[in-house]
Amino acid sequence: MKSFKIKLHNKHIPLNSNLILNSQEEYDFHIETLLFLNHQIDIGFKPDYFITFHYRHPSERYSAQKQTNNELGFKDRYGIGKDKSLWKEIPKYNYYDKRRNDYDLIVEDTYEIRNVLAKELYGIKRINHLDKFPPMFFFHELGKAKLQYHTHLLLPKINIRNNQFNLQTNSFEELEYEFDTTIRAKRKCFSAWKQIHIREVDNPYVAVSYVNKETTRQHMSLDYQNSIFLTDQK
Repeated sequence: MKSFKIKLHNKHIPLNSNLILNSQEEYDFHIETLLFLNHQIDIGFKPDYFITFHYRHPSERYSAQKQTNNELGFKDRYGIGKDKSLWKEIPKYNYYDKRRNDYDLIVEDTYEIRNVLAKELYGIKRINHLDKFPPMFFFHELGKAKLQYHTHLLLPKINIRNNQFNLQTNSFEELEYEFDTTIRAKRKCFSAWKQIHIREVDNPYVAVSYVNKETTRQHMSLDYQNSIFLTDQK
């Protein structure tokens, strides 16, 4: 790989160790996004929860079923089920597999998820009143395998008096349980196999650096369409 020198931004800050940069343009785009996120923290964004969720993949619709019953299992044949036509299922599989790898379609799913969170966690009934939404940042990543998107969400503390399922505390254990049951059930796009993970945020600056690690000029992890940002009060 050809080496190159990067001219650092005059406000350069340490970058996530997992970040790989291949050009000056990629660095410029990444650092500008990270500085924007840090500024959001500076003016008041305080994420308490780091939430990671995956999307339903078409493979979750199937389970291997034995279609023959040979002696000792010799040359037994397995399929996706006798009640499913292979010729009908393959187009469905390809459609949803493509959907889970299309950034724009992931953004559409995230819009629906955001509205469920607003109603269930913060008691916001009218989703067009964005001024009532708390700040929340969504990030979409492909991960090391680069096969399917998953999403990280940075979320502030929840007012336990406003939520719809009567959280008793702000503990991340209780919130994780509600995400994995109540909220998961309200959107079909959530993976049925993979758990929704929630961690407490100790250092917001480290958290935004981590979720921004895949951002380059070719890929924007931060979902600008669905994230709710703070504005400077001047």
